[in-house]
Amino acid sequence: DHGLILSSPPGKLDKSYETLAEQLEVRGYKTAAFGGGSFIRGKYRLQQGFDTAESKSRNIKGNLTAAKDWLLDNGHERFFLFVHGFNLQRPYKGAKPEEFHQPVEEYDLRKFCRDENEKLTEDQLKQVIAAYDASILYVDQKLEDFFAFMRKNKLFGATIDQGEVGG
Repeated sequence: DHGLILSSPPGKLDKSYETLAEQLEVRGYKTAAFGGGSFIRGKYRLQQGFDTAESKSRNIKGNLTAAKDWLLDNGHERFFLFVHGFNLQRPYKGAKPEEFHQPVEEYDLRKFCRDENEKLTEDQLKQVIAAYDASILYVDQKLEDFFAFMRKNKLFGATIDQGEVGG
């Protein structure tokens, strides 16, 4: 267990740990990571072993677009690709929550993001759940398009996502 935590205060991956990307890179794999936010930058050392490590967008759509472009150039070789977006992290952007719940009174999700211990009304809770559900649908649709691209180009892929509560 490396003990790295990227919340407050943020940590750094100790240089003594070898990442999966590093292990695959020495075995001849092309490696790339596309993610939002600052965690993929050098400050946290999570880019170790990636030939390409770019922070494109907090939205999964921008990162999947960058991954497609990278795969067109590198997909003919053995590769390891990491793609991340913050759509399933608060405040659940890039979705249409009104398709899941029509609020009685608008609730600013940023308030929920700042204080998750806030007591929510039933309508506010439904809005939070609707935003999360809409984000899941949005990400599923973007991944469906990405996997169709992978199949069309005869590439193999798998995904694991922890969403909001995984560890």
